[in-house]
Amino acid sequence: GKHELLVLTKSVPNIGSNSCATINPSQTQHEMSDLDGTYDFGYTVTASTDAAVPVGAQVQGLQLTAGATVLDFGAGTGWFARFLTQLGCRVVLLDVSQTALAKARELYERQPIIGDRPAPEFLLFDGRTIPLPDASVDVVLCALGLMYMPDPERAVAEMRRVLRPGGRLVAAVWGE
Repeated sequence: GKHELLVLTKSVPNIGSNSCATINPSQTQHEMSDLDGTYDFGYTVTASTDAAVPVGAQVQGLQLTAGATVLDFGAGTGWFARFLTQLGCRVVLLDVSQTALAKARELYERQPIIGDRPAPEFLLFDGRTIPLPDASVDVVLCALGLMYMPDPERAVAEMRRVLRPGGRLVAAVWGE
């Protein structure tokens, strides 16, 4: 089947020396284990003005409908996934950090979604293979995670593998 790919880029000067690093899943797990609950807040303060354009455009590009299955690739602590869940999407949060996913789960429990919405699913990513069957999601969202993958082409191939025919892959990356 045919898929639509939308990649958004935004040049962001001075966001730190890690802006072009690649992800090592075991190293990221170690680094994320020190999170104190302010990770998303710190990220927002650091980059919210510059990130608003790609993230807002991603929402429009997703063309979401209630009940759609959305894979949040690189979900981190789940700030965007919570928004998608509240819209009525069935959200699968995927990340290389078990600690970040635990924090996302904790946030869902501490601040429940309003109304009858599909429960989120939390999956650990090994950096190579998305643990989902072929053609199992309607939309893949990758908000600022693709550029950290050691092999971005393989990551995109995996995203395409899990997309249903006619599915949408929307990614935002820092760049020119």
